[in-house]
Amino acid sequence: MAPPQYQVVKDLLEEDGKVIGYRTRYSIYTKLGLSTQIGNLIQIGKNEVRPEFKRGKYKISFFASAKA
Repeated sequence: MAPPQYQVVKDLLEEDGKVIGYRTRYSIYTKLGLSTQIGNLIQIGKNEVRPEFKRGKYKISFFASAKA
């Protein structure tokens, strides 16, 4: 059994217990019950944008989140 999607990208979302990014768009729709499809794209909003890359079966892409 594969790990939950969150566990696959946890190191990109948290640092020393502090939230530094969040899953968004298509990667969160299933969790919210807005879709029943399970895709292989995980999109992450962060202040620091990185090039997309693959991790296992997932393609991980980034976009700039709004700064408060």
